[in-house]
Amino acid sequence: MARNLCDALTKRVFNDPAQIAIQWKKDDRWIEFSYGELYDKIKALSSAFSTRYGIRRGEKIAIMLGNRPEWPIVFFAALFAGAIPVPADTKSSPREVANILSTSDCKIAFVERTCPPIGIRTVSVDSDEFGAVLSSPEEDAQGIKAVRDDDACIMYTSGATSTPKGVVLSHGNILSNIQSLYKLGFMKPGDGIISVLPLYHSYAMVVTTIGPIVYGGRVIYPGSIRSKEVITAIRQSRAALFVGVPLIFEMFHRTIQEELKKISAPLRFLTLSVAELLYMVRKTTGINLSRYFFYPIHRSFGNSIRVCLSGGTKLKENVERDLFKFGFTVLNGYGMTEASPVLSVNPFRNPKIGSVGLPIANVQFKIINKDEHGIGELLVRGPNVMKGYYKNEELTRLAIEDGWLKTKDYGYIDKDGHLFLTGRTTDTIVLGTGLKVNPEEIEKIYMQDAPIKDMCIFGASPSKGLNNTPVLWAIIIPDMNFLEKNGIKDPYYPIKSALEKVSKELSPEERLMGFSLTLDTLPQTPLGKIKRQEVKKLHSLGKIRQVCHPERKILTEKDIALLKSPGASKILHCLRTYTGINEIVPSDSFELDLGIDILARAELASELEERLNIKIAEEEINKIYTVGELITHAGRSIGASTPTS
Repeated sequence: MARNLCDALTKRVFNDPAQIAIQWKKDDRWIEFSYGELYDKIKALSSAFSTRYGIRRGEKIAIMLGNRPEWPIVFFAALFAGAIPVPADTKSSPREVANILSTSDCKIAFVERTCPPIGIRTVSVDSDEFGAVLSSPEEDAQGIKAVRDDDACIMYTSGATSTPKGVVLSHGNILSNIQSLYKLGFMKPGDGIISVLPLYHSYAMVVTTIGPIVYGGRVIYPGSIRSKEVITAIRQSRAALFVGVPLIFEMFHRTIQEELKKISAPLRFLTLSVAELLYMVRKTTGINLSRYFFYPIHRSFGNSIRVCLSGGTKLKENVERDLFKFGFTVLNGYGMTEASPVLSVNPFRNPKIGSVGLPIANVQFKIINKDEHGIGELLVRGPNVMKGYYKNEELTRLAIEDGWLKTKDYGYIDKDGHLFLTGRTTDTIVLGTGLKVNPEEIEKIYMQDAPIKDMCIFGASPSKGLNNTPVLWAIIIPDMNFLEKNGIKDPYYPIKSALEKVSKELSPEERLMGFSLTLDTLPQTPLGKIKRQEVKKLHSLGKIRQVCHPERKILTEKDIALLKSPGASKILHCLRTYTGINEIVPSDSFELDLGIDILARAELASELEERLNIKIAEEEINKIYTVGELITHAGRSIGASTPTS
């Protein structure tokens, strides 16, 4: 058993240095690194940590990179040098970045060329200097001999507040989780695994990059999160495993449903009947005949994917069941950053729909304070449980008691040992991307400079947009006294403008996706705290009286001028088709008005390129907040592509 992650990597490299470790699609061509080449670059950078960058053992280094080969190179190089990597979100606002960097005591950050100043020394992995470092090792970096209990990395769960939580994971934590995952049998050395989820999340880091590299897999970075480019990468690389979150699988499910609607009613009925029959055969015998009957669907994905893993939050049962009916194997799992991160996975041979599976090897579950239905709070124990929260012993003591980690999840375990989750013990919202959001903290940020008397944020089914996973929704009580003193009778647009201003300072995943205004008093406890779950229930039943919602959108002079811009009408038509919303104006917000989230932005960029030949890079569309900004950006692209006479 390896003593640390460095030893585990070294053993794998010397086992077969010529094996392909990483494939990265960049500018429509594949770049490959063998294990030997990857190891040489890691050793070169590890040597430079002390000689060039002045990093000593135990010091923290930030990794602010997308999914690309330099991410694992920097990560392992830091470990070989005895430093501690701190992965961070490349799309975070300056405030979030500053919070994480200051809290973690990072000395240096490895970034991409487009990264703005962040207050500490940065090294661009796109620079000639960095390229020279990787190709010119100064000395053989054997690595500082870490033991299993030594710190391996610090993972931050959120940076939106002034005190983000840094989860300290040891070498032993991560190694134990990787070893337990590979004991499940569906991940094999040599398998290609698609890595599209952001690597600052522990789920993506361990399952799609660190784990495969340590166990001799082949990490595949498609170079984009756009579905068409990811599918092309799957086909070309012959990937065997795809790891995603419910939001991705729901998009895939919706695509299949839309294709079914295109065929005649009798044929659709026959197709669904056959799918149901073959699903029953699969449940009874374990034989997946649907994979062959629906071969055209699987062929469109390259026909190489053997297993899909879904984590971050629970996948809806109807989505999970339907994908199984069409021959896909989507295994629902469960985990948390504090557990390195995987705790359970549905078994490959006989998964239970709706369950998040059985505990992985060396992990124990315990349900406490059960009700009459056996539902209670879930505690977990195992070698994968974190060392604690960075520089926060009190929070660590509250989270871990006698070796048992409090998950803050409610659930029950059935007679076969399968775990079913039923809710949260706290108000924490788990989004479709797997991100956990503390609504009280987000409320404080939104209320700082807005004419709001009170607000309640909760996870709700979207009323607009393309996805059905929970989004952040707010019920807002306007500060009418303040507004009226300033001569404002209609609070809708002033509040919307204030929310949009704050949203630009938050990461895309933490932004509100909609809001309702009310003058009603919201349900409260005797101490004056809003009863969040009760408000959520009243909202879902339509029992909160909404006020001040405009029946028609207002066009300003600026809007009218934008509508005369080159390509404006085509862009609006594309947006109407893409979102299903008929009335769209330039002042509409991507999130608040159109329900376009982070993944939908990438898909929108693909639609604009395919329909209108307007190319917008993912990093560019992530900086566009309104329809008007999109029209302006596209106008520059159209102008630049127009030939001069």
